[in-house]
Amino acid sequence: MPPFPSEVIHQLYARYRFRRNFSLEPAGRITYEIDPRTGLILASRAIMKMMPVGGFDGLVLGIPLDQPPPPRPQPKPAPQQQDDEAMQDDALFHSLYGS
Repeated sequence: MPPFPSEVIHQLYARYRFRRNFSLEPAGRITYEIDPRTGLILASRAIMKMMPVGGFDGLVLGIPLDQPPPPRPQPKPAPQQQDDEAMQDDALFHSLYGS
């Protein structure tokens, strides 16, 4: 069995929230010290180069350095609400200028 690496480094991403949208932004790196005999994590050390202030909800994601960054989630479209006044305006417009 090949020996395990003595440490593994991951890129840290912090989740930010702005209104109803979320994004993952690079925030630093984390190093896992691994026992070469068992492969178990002995300790971890995270260094965040920036501390999120507004919108940070506490979630931090570690991804290996050779992996692509996580995809940015797309905002969900807001459901269209039926507005009676807008529908009446629309009907009036189409009755006057309709095709």
